[in-house]
Amino acid sequence: IVAAPGADGALECLATTLCREAVSVPGVVAALPEVDTFLASYTPMAGIAVKARQEQAIHRLATLASVEQPPGHARPALPDDLDLVLAWSKTFHEEAGSATRWDEDQARRNLKHKIPDGSAGGMRIWEHDGPVCLVGFVEATPRACRVGPVYTPPASRHHGYGTALTAHVTRELLEGGKALCLLYTDLANPTSNAIYHRIGYRIVCHSALVSFEDAS
Repeated sequence: IVAAPGADGALECLATTLCREAVSVPGVVAALPEVDTFLASYTPMAGIAVKARQEQAIHRLATLASVEQPPGHARPALPDDLDLVLAWSKTFHEEAGSATRWDEDQARRNLKHKIPDGSAGGMRIWEHDGPVCLVGFVEATPRACRVGPVYTPPASRHHGYGTALTAHVTRELLEGGKALCLLYTDLANPTSNAIYHRIGYRIVCHSALVSFEDAS
C-alpha cells in the first residue's frame, strides 16, 4: 500500500530499496498518480510485468440518505456465523480479483477478532429467512472507518440487501462517534458504485490495484 510521498523521489527510492533488498511484493495499491510513479520505477528494476490492474475509486460519505428497507433486519455476526462469513469472504476475495493470495488460516484469525466486534472492526449480517448479505468495517483512524467488504451471494442479489445493510452500518458508525466513513469500489462494477452513490457516498480519489506476475 503506497501513500502520497512527503518528498520528491520517495517512491523511486522505495522501488530501488525493494529491489536492492530483494523484497518480493505481489502487487501495489495506491492513489493516482502515485501508483503509476511507483510502477514506472519498480517494474523495470524488478524485471516483472503487470499481471492485472483494477481501477478503483475511494468514496467518502457526504450525507447519509434514506434508502428503501427490504424484508429482514441487520444483526451482528456471531461466533456461530464464523464458517459462513469465512466462506463468503473467500468468495468475495475471488470475485474482487485481489492481488494477494487467499490465506485460510490468516483469514480465520482475522475474522475471530471481528466476531463479535473487536479492535479490528466488525461484521454485520442482513437476516431474511437466514443470512443473505454481509458487510464488514474496520477502524482506519480514530476518527474514520472503512466500510467493506460488502458481499451478497448470487441467489440473494437484486433485493436491496446490500444497500440497506451498508446504510445501516454507516449509520451505526456515525452514531458511534466516527466522523468519516470511507469505502473502495471497483470502477468496473457499475452496480456497486450506483448503490454507494444512492446511500450518499461520493468519489474523492481514483486509485488502482495492480498485481504482478510471479516476482519470486
